[in-house]
Amino acid sequence: MKKIINIWLIFFIIGLLLIGTGVLVVFLQNKNKNDRFYTTATITRIENPEKDGRKVFVKYLALGEEYEEELKYYTSGMVEGNNIEIYYLKSKPEVISCDAQDSLLWILPGIGGFFFILGGIGVLVNVIKINKAGKIKKIGNVIFAPIKEVKEIKTINFRGKHPYKIICSYKDPETKKLYTYDSDLLWFDPNYMIANNKITNLKVYVDPNNKNHYAVETDFFERS
Repeated sequence: MKKIINIWLIFFIIGLLLIGTGVLVVFLQNKNKNDRFYTTATITRIENPEKDGRKVFVKYLALGEEYEEELKYYTSGMVEGNNIEIYYLKSKPEVISCDAQDSLLWILPGIGGFFFILGGIGVLVNVIKINKAGKIKKIGNVIFAPIKEVKEIKTINFRGKHPYKIICSYKDPETKKLYTYDSDLLWFDPNYMIANNKITNLKVYVDPNNKNHYAVETDFFERS
């Protein structure tokens, strides 16, 4: 369980870093707003038009002089000879950009926000699960449920690895009802430890008020 929290925590931290970096880049880009002067430029040429990494050059007038500079922005609608609105810095007329290019800077904090929210929810959900399991272990009835199978969860993938869960089944001697208990995710294959230690049953804590609320004891696997 701790490893799962650590994984979500990594997402959370990555999101925080991306947001911070993105906001800083946007701030620095907008710092020169008072130095900007908008004008209409003409696209003079597009280098490598059939390949990635196209270079767009525009010609414009700035402070009474004509400049031709590379606009580090391209869209499929750009055609040589067409006009495009740009801005240049009055203190450095050769430095140019456009609002469409600046809007792309928000992609980084946007991605960061996604990772931040995803990681935060993941950490929160697992902390709640840990607290819930701790409560069940205090008040729950203890049973020893036979191990039914070890299942690899291939729908979850982190850095090329899939987690496992141990599935136990237990038949209530009074009601004769069969219950299935799944362990928390384990980020290693427990089959070797089960076979090597001849483990056939796992301790399960079951809420006396609701048998669907339970906690499978797997601390032995995580400590080994």
